[in-house]
Amino acid sequence: MFFIIWGRRWKTIPLGQLAYPCSHCGGSTFTAVVEKGFITLFFVPLIPIGRRYMIGCNVCGLRLRAVAQLQEQLKELERTRQLPTPVHSESRSLSSGMLARACERCHMPLAGSENFCTSCGAAVPMNCSLSV
Repeated sequence: MFFIIWGRRWKTIPLGQLAYPCSHCGGSTFTAVVEKGFITLFFVPLIPIGRRYMIGCNVCGLRLRAVAQLQEQLKELERTRQLPTPVHSESRSLSSGMLARACERCHMPLAGSENFCTSCGAAVPMNCSLSV
């Protein structure tokens, strides 16, 4: 008798760290990953079946599927291993805060429209740094 063993497997590839506030525990850093799915035959990956972009909290382990704007940025990060160049308009950060701005004084993440850091109270310039 001959048995065929097939299945599916997801391979997780880390992309980097993001400064992004966690809604569950209040932590401030997430790990961005891409998960690639394959159909396997005898435990050998043969056919790619999909790709998912996820972020996970480094403190509590909360895993979230990336929203469309963040997925585009993570695709660019995966392709080039660099952040996309920021495009600033009036009071908006890169992609409306999907990759969080960080305070230059205390390095805590900031929302897209904040003019002052809620942690230390420092004024936030429009060209403040992005954290990855």
